[in-house]
Amino acid sequence: MTASDLEGPGFVTGFGTLAPFKAFVDTGLDHRNPHEILPVEPTSELPTRFLAGWFIKHAQPASNTM
Repeated sequence: MTASDLEGPGFVTGFGTLAPFKAFVDTGLDHRNPHEILPVEPTSELPTRFLAGWFIKHAQPASNTM
């Protein structure tokens, strides 16, 4: 993938690359109690770390095909 301009914070990606993450959020997290579904305590930091780890494991390889 190429672009003449970078999007903040300095990368290029298509929204299709984010589809697996959107599907995960829609089916696994949306309208559900975080205390019941997250494998971590739902503080500010821990769910963010959990979601980042999920993204790196499942979606990031597709976004590195530039």
